[in-house]
Amino acid sequence: MSIVKAYYKHEHDAEPLRLETAADVDRLIDGLLAEDYEHSVAALYVEGQINAAGAPDHELLVAINNEDGDVGALRYMGGGGNYFSRGQAGGDKEVTYYYTGSDREFPADAELPLPQIREAVKEFLDTSERPTVVEWQDEVTS
Repeated sequence: MSIVKAYYKHEHDAEPLRLETAADVDRLIDGLLAEDYEHSVAALYVEGQINAAGAPDHELLVAINNEDGDVGALRYMGGGGNYFSRGQAGGDKEVTYYYTGSDREFPADAELPLPQIREAVKEFLDTSERPTVVEWQDEVTS
């Protein structure tokens, strides 16, 4: 199991949350649920997993709909690609979440039930790789 650093508030720049157990993942998700919508996305990085430039070679964004509380979405960047979770189509428009007050857009079909989000983040903690418990779609750039 790896150590994952999580960021979703400005103060996490100096002191990120450390995820080491499944209970830590649950505390992260519960914390996001308790936040206002301006802090509905956490960025997760495996400690020590960096590229030649010294920056993380991956990122898992965990978005939680803290207004409805029963869905969320994932975005994984790494391994040469950018991927969004694939759930049920919710409409024609993108879904917007916020990472420390900045927009993060997800496809309309990226939302998943909250238990599946929890399971995926726990798998990321266990494997340090893109979770396999969700279906993924490539990011579409226009």
